[in-house]
Amino acid sequence: MMVLLADADERAEKERVALDEVEAEFLAMFADPEQRKRYFAIVDMEEITENDFNLNIPRYVDTFESENEMEIADLAKQLHCALSEEKRVSDALQPLLKSILR
Repeated sequence: MMVLLADADERAEKERVALDEVEAEFLAMFADPEQRKRYFAIVDMEEITENDFNLNIPRYVDTFESENEMEIADLAKQLHCALSEEKRVSDALQPLLKSILR
């Protein structure tokens, strides 16, 4: 009986923590106008009528996350570094591969 009570208490605590996390997410969403656009929209009947009463969510709510924009120069530098590292590793592996294949 005590084990059942302890298990129930543990599950209840996990649910309280989960609810607190959801509450924090909702508060953050409502505080940020850009986040609100991703989750809900308030539209008038005129707009719904114009859309032939189509209530599909993507028609009114932008659920897509924007991609991080990066400077081309930074990307080119990262690519150059990656290619240089690839060459360095390849050059270091060549003698090892030759010794194994002998």
